[in-house]
Amino acid sequence: MSATKIAPTTIPSTTTTLPPLAAPATPYRVGSRTFDWLDPSRMTPAHGKYHSRHGREIVTVIWYPAQGAPSPAVHNGATSAHDGGPFPVVLFAHGYGGVPADYRADIVKWASRGYVVVAPEFPLGNRRTAGGPVYTDLANQPGDLSFVLTQVLGANADPRSWLHGAIDRRRVGAVGHSLGAWTVLAVVSNTCCRDRRITAAIIMAGELSTSFKGASITRARHHSCSSTRSTTRRFRTPQASAHIAPRRTRSISSR
Repeated sequence: MSATKIAPTTIPSTTTTLPPLAAPATPYRVGSRTFDWLDPSRMTPAHGKYHSRHGREIVTVIWYPAQGAPSPAVHNGATSAHDGGPFPVVLFAHGYGGVPADYRADIVKWASRGYVVVAPEFPLGNRRTAGGPVYTDLANQPGDLSFVLTQVLGANADPRSWLHGAIDRRRVGAVGHSLGAWTVLAVVSNTCCRDRRITAAIIMAGELSTSFKGASITRARHHSCSSTRSTTRRFRTPQASAHIAPRRTRSISSR
């Protein structure tokens, strides 16, 4: 699949406190689409015998509420639902050597409850990486999350897009597992790469990392954060994150 060049990421600096949302009466049908995006503004570093290269190719899967009756299947290319929308966005960051499909069961549940889940495959952190995944690219992964968020919000604003009007850009959260959790912590609470568009986070088996050049923001305003250890089978979204989560699901299964 050929990569599509997209404009560099831009990050606005304002956030808004929003009221809680009501839970959907019934689950949604779930659709999915896969995109091959290229961020031309950043490099993919050398690793092993592989040379560095310009740009970062980020294959991204989007699961979303779709039109039609609820179904246990995921419908590729289905038309996005608008009843009950616009919908909150959840960025999902997979763990080291993983891919978004590893978390499909949980992600589909979130989408069926009214989330648009955007899951990038980190260029050097997934098991399909040529030569195998590498930890050293961790510092670039927060930028990958911000980049794909920009693309999705751009599609939401484009009248020609399949996603037009489906997303509430004021309600953006992030979920990360393991190395993906470190990535999410950096994008919400480190001066290196903080993205103020993201206002809630769930950390699964993660901790603050020293791999980032910025300083940790221990009292980041406008963010709600919940964490779970790898041994925890279930965890609850925080009440403080009501503008993102409780309308859709009170409980999310961890892997």
